[in-house]
Amino acid sequence: MPMNAQMLQQQVEQLDVHRVDHQPIIRAYMQKLGLVELVNEMVPTEMSLEPGLIVAGMIQDIFSGRSPLYRFEEFFATQDTELLLGKMVDATVFHDHNVGRVMD
Repeated sequence: MPMNAQMLQQQVEQLDVHRVDHQPIIRAYMQKLGLVELVNEMVPTEMSLEPGLIVAGMIQDIFSGRSPLYRFEEFFATQDTELLLGKMVDATVFHDHNVGRVMD
């Protein structure tokens, strides 16, 4: 049954669109290298988030134009973290305190 214009307009309005450019390719290389797992093994932490995800996020940010650390949270608020990091992660975990703890 063909869609009418109104139904099509409603479906278009529900789309969540993100520009990803080269970022899925970077994620694929990080997966192939096992980067997140490697960092998680090498960085002992009691944090609730994986330090490897923070490092992967930093790499994605570097290749997308480099935001200052205090703007990581803003950068990831507009990104599909599952596509970029392989896991759905709330952007609030990328605040500068967590990023700094991983870098220490």
